[in-house]
Amino acid sequence: MNESIDISLTNSIATQSLADVLGTISETALDSALKAGTLRDIPIVGTFFGLLKAGSDIQSALFLRKILIFLKTLSEASDNDRRKFIDKMECPEQKHKFGEAILLLLERAEDMATPKLIAKIIGAYILDILAKQLHLGFVQ
Repeated sequence: MNESIDISLTNSIATQSLADVLGTISETALDSALKAGTLRDIPIVGTFFGLLKAGSDIQSALFLRKILIFLKTLSEASDNDRRKFIDKMECPEQKHKFGEAILLLLERAEDMATPKLIAKIIGAYILDILAKQLHLGFVQ
């Protein structure tokens, strides 16, 4: 495995095909999609499967499900906006800290609704940052 899970999550956010891969998958279909391997093109999923090979347990499976719900909800933001947001991170350390913060929030989520809320907040933040850069005046 050549990248850490936090960097892998950050790179997954910028994945262009994120909406295509996750858009048609309902929450109840996540388990079967994972077994079929259709989600392994997303960097975080491939990284996570590498970690799970040592031993799968319920807690790990639930954590992966939270990550996928987060990514599916975040895929509502345009590919271009997500990619621009991640590209604005100037160094690997920023990507690491961002990915780590998201993973910690997802890990602490006590239900499957919380990852959706986190994604909505990150999506709004992405749009706000881009609006400020483009001087569209959404937030002064």
